[in-house]
Formats: sequence, C-alpha cells, structure tokens
Amino acid sequence: MKGKIVRVKLGKENLHDRIKLLQLWNPDKELQDVEVWDDLTEQERQRSVPGTMTVTFSMVKAELEDWTSDVSGYPRGMVSFKYPEADMERVMAWMTGDFGNVTAPASDSLLRNVTSAVSGLLKQYFAAASGHNLFTSPFKVGWALRKRDGTREMTQPLTLMQINPNSPILPIANYSVRQEEAQTLNDIINNPGSIQITPSSIPTEWGEVSHIDIIATPPASLIPQDMVITGVTTVMVGDKRQRAYRYNRLDDTEVCGAASIQNDLRIIASIPVGEMTEGKPMTVQLIPGALSNWKLLDKFSTGGDGDTGDGDDKDDNQGNQEDKWEPYIDKETNPLDLGDPERRKWMYMAALRGCFDRKSIRIRVYASRHRQNWRLIADGRRGWVSAATHQGFRWFKVRITGSMNRGDYVDAVSFLVTRFR
Repeated sequence: MKGKIVRVKLGKENLHDRIKLLQLWNPDKELQDVEVWDDLTEQERQRSVPGTMTVTFSMVKAELEDWTSDVSGYPRGMVSFKYPEADMERVMAWMTGDFGNVTAPASDSLLRNVTSAVSGLLKQYFAAASGHNLFTSPFKVGWALRKRDGTREMTQPLTLMQINPNSPILPIANYSVRQEEAQTLNDIINNPGSIQITPSSIPTEWGEVSHIDIIATPPASLIPQDMVITGVTTVMVGDKRQRAYRYNRLDDTEVCGAASIQNDLRIIASIPVGEMTEGKPMTVQLIPGALSNWKLLDKFSTGGDGDTGDGDDKDDNQGNQEDKWEPYIDKETNPLDLGDPERRKWMYMAALRGCFDRKSIRIRVYASRHRQNWRLIADGRRGWVSAATHQGFRWFKVRITGSMNRGDYVDAVSFLVTRFR
C-alpha cells in the first residue's frame, strides 16, 4: 500500500494532552512538505548532545541582618501610629485583650493610621530581604544549559517553591501606649531564605555547555492590595498565645495561585559547569541586587543572551492574569490509532508542526499492539524522527519535551505510515 501522511491536530496553545481532531492529508503534497525537515547537514545530526542532568531545588533559612530577633528567631520591627484621644481605651484593649471598658467602635482615623503603619513595616521588611537577595514568598525557579554560542536549553520544568505561602502573622512582643500615640514591637512570622541546588547527575562531557543559568519569576506579594487592619486578636505562635494585628491576610491558595501564573522569567544567577559536583548541595549566589532590581535583569530566552533590561515590559504578566506560556513543555498525546485502529501499521516518520526552535525540541515515539505495553521506537531532536520502526503496531503516542520561547507552539504531529493489508 502506498505510504500516507496522517496528521494529528493538537490545538494552538503550545501542546494539549487531549487530541482535538484527526484528519488525513494528501500524501503527495505532504511528502513534499517533509523535505523541509531534512535541511540539516550530516554533521549537525551527529553533533553530540550533553548527557542528562537533573537538578533539585531547595530553600535554606537565612537571617536578615539588623532584623532577626535573638528572642523569637523571626524578623522583628516597630509599628508606631497615632490615634484620636477617644480611641485610647480601645487601643489599650487591643494590647491587653480586656475590652470591658470599651464602648465605642474604632474610629476611621485609628484604623487608617494603624493600617498605614503595619503595611509600612511589612514593605520595609520585604524590601530589606530583597536587598539581601533573600526570598520571602513563593516563586517559580528553573535552570537552563547555556552554550558557548549564547543559546540556552531547558531540560526540566519550572519548580514552584512554596516558601512562606501566607501573609505573615504579626504577634506583639512588647507595646507602649502614650497619649494619642502607640508603639508595638512585632515579630514578623516569615522565614527568609536562599536557593540551594543539588545536581543529582552530571554529564561526563559538557560539550558546548559553559554555564548553568538559574531562572526565576519574581516572588508573589504577601501584602493584600486592599490591606486593612481591623484590630488585634489572640493567635498561637508555637505553643504560646500572643496578641497580633488582625488583617485580611492572603492564604496559600491566593499566594501560590498568583505565583503559579507568573511568567516574567529572568536570569538570576549563572554557575560555571566546573563548579558543580554531583550530589553536592550548593547555595546559589544570585546576581548582586537581583531581587531589588528585577526589571534590570536579563529576560530568559532560549535563543541567545536574552534582553538587557531596557524597560520594555510589554510581555510581563499584567493585571494578575494567567499567562499560558510554558517555557518548558513535557507533554504526551493520548494513544493514537492514526485513523485505522483495527490494523497494524508501519511508521516511517513523525514530525511536529508549529512554530518553535527545532534545536530545543525532543520528540519520542512509543508504539503498542494493544495499549498495554508501550515500546520506545524513536527518539530524536529537531522536531522529527525518521525510519522509526520496521514492525507493525496498532497504536502510537508521542511525547514532546523542550524549551519554548514566548509565542512558540506545537499544533500538530504528522506521521508517514504504511498499513498492512
């Protein structure tokens, strides 16, 4: 039987797990299109690819200079606010928990002033932590191989680091209430940390790779946009009951959700490959001022050295809206019968269709007779594989991995198959 091209449509957004449509194309026309995929020299095909490498990320607790308390072990700062004379009994009740003499509600002036003071303390703390390149909230982090020609390649998806996934509790360690002014010494229940990586495997030959670039998204905000202090309540900190400011704290769902949709990827560190040791944890030394000058960092891109921080942020995630870009994809199709589930088929070629950097994409084809046991029959780069098998199979599935620049997508897989009669 004459060879036929079967194309499986996968949808426009990068690559979907679910197959949306199955169509047959004109074989003659498709065979002409296939020639476009064969524009690589034999030398390029045989170029060695760096061996597999796996990196595990973790966080290491760090002390923030001039903030960490020797008593609680948490960062500690002062909240100072003014209040109307009529609110003095309420302010005292906030500190002691005894509201027996309080008859009037808190004034708008009191709530406004204490909210401004507490939010000001939090902003100072987070700014100080960023200035020391310490993370205080969830963010996404990953790594990429940087080659000597400036191109980069990701081989693992990003990791969501769920450090301090809630707005901090602010227990009051000490207080002073004077005429029309109050001060509280507050612990900030938040553990700043630095990134640590552990290479679980390292290639014996690095080839053209010179550095490992660490990439990340900015940490999610832990301060509510509409933050309002409504009073002071009793909380448990460890095994102790303490008075703490009550406000509309963000929970882990909100914070981690905001971090997971963030895709403003920047290069925060570069590690020469010679400094890495298999199985040995190492603390990542961030670029000086990386977290406090985020917009000046190079944007991550697989095709070269990236942007140089020219202030053009049109691609950044705005308005806290979900960004569909996947900088690294690892997707697998459903089992495919290629239009003929009852008969076995020879597959001679599989090629990805879409807009992407072929040098960064890896395609693996698996085959099965009855969808119970799957066999890897082809593994290649550049978005296509040929002469996949000389055996007949009824079912196939494709796994696609690799780096994707913003705007890249894979929307179809084409197969060249011959069916048994």
